[in-house]
Amino acid sequence: MKVLIRVLIAVTALLVSANAATAQQETPKVSLPGVYDGGFLMFRSADSAFAYWLDGRMQIDGAIYRGNDNELASGTDVRRARLGVKTTMYRDWHGEFDVDFAENAVEMKDMWVGYMGFKNSLVKAGNFKEPFSLETLTSSKYITFMERSYIDNFSPDRHIGASYTNWGQYHYVTGGVFGQVAGTPDATGNSEGYAFTGRLVVAPVRTDNALLHIGGAFSRRTPDAAAGADTNTVRFRARPETDISKARFITTGKIRFVDHTNYYNGELAGTYGPLTVQGEYTRVSVARLDTLHTATFNGMYGSVSYFLTGEHRPYVMEEGEFDRVVPKSSIGAWEVAARWSTLDLNDTSPGVGIKGGRAVNMTLGLNWHINANFKWMLNYARVSNDGNAKPDIGVAPFTTGDKFNIFETRLSLAF
Repeated sequence: MKVLIRVLIAVTALLVSANAATAQQETPKVSLPGVYDGGFLMFRSADSAFAYWLDGRMQIDGAIYRGNDNELASGTDVRRARLGVKTTMYRDWHGEFDVDFAENAVEMKDMWVGYMGFKNSLVKAGNFKEPFSLETLTSSKYITFMERSYIDNFSPDRHIGASYTNWGQYHYVTGGVFGQVAGTPDATGNSEGYAFTGRLVVAPVRTDNALLHIGGAFSRRTPDAAAGADTNTVRFRARPETDISKARFITTGKIRFVDHTNYYNGELAGTYGPLTVQGEYTRVSVARLDTLHTATFNGMYGSVSYFLTGEHRPYVMEEGEFDRVVPKSSIGAWEVAARWSTLDLNDTSPGVGIKGGRAVNMTLGLNWHINANFKWMLNYARVSNDGNAKPDIGVAPFTTGDKFNIFETRLSLAF
């Protein structure tokens, strides 16, 4: 945690130094006319030195479960109800404020300030996603399937930290140091956990019609601060790529006496015309204290999608991610997709003996991108669990090895 504090102090000093000349100037008065640009409502000055734009989304989901041995609750929900504002000020200064209101609760999402005064670079500090996994980093507005694949449960997600990013025509590299989830001050007297996370992407092929994306990420983490028996503890678990039912079928339980964990991720994606292929592999190594054996878990997915109406999936090198699909015509963009994914939380090697379960999903999807802002999604998933997997909530007795079908749909607004 001391390392994180030192990095945040260094970043603050850098930003203050970069702003020294600007601080002596009077606050400018500029006109910010509104414009609809690429699906966003923006207010931007003529020289683009100042800009504000809305970044919101609303996703209404419904799901039906069939063929399941365990009780699973079909139903509907507001998956996300998010409102955010992004800003550019004095040309080089940037920030984001983003909160979610789903499930009748307010949750902090992206909250950061950044400086882009260096060529093709961004220095930022605040609460944001750690740079790990293409699918995790791709906005929920632009993912191909309703839910991200199983390996998203290995990704660190949002934490308070500081990072540096640099990009070029064919590369993207970023790294930072991070603490714990924002809004969770520790009352145990123990220092926060910390992590070092970095990601590298190269795109040796990048044209208007074709892309080859090769990436990888690494994260070294210490356990979050906790009290009593939960000190030095980590846990991995996952729902079967659905969110209406909250039951998690695979879980390691609490792994105790953990010194640190190492996360390894590999990414491969490509587009050619209307075709997109994408896949990732993630492996987690849990190093435990004293002479206890190291536990390892892994997961992967592969997907393919095709635009029947001829669109091409956009890509942003400055973020190393896929972007918003804009239909070519008034009938919208129609996309079909398929994905295979798995997560294995079993490690029965000597000295470990964790039987968290393994799950395999096969998902088919149909997406109608009605326009740049509205999208309708339909997913069918076949879920297969092994003999160590059973739900962690529901009506007992629970059945292991459950295999069932999920029918899901989503109406999405992104603005």
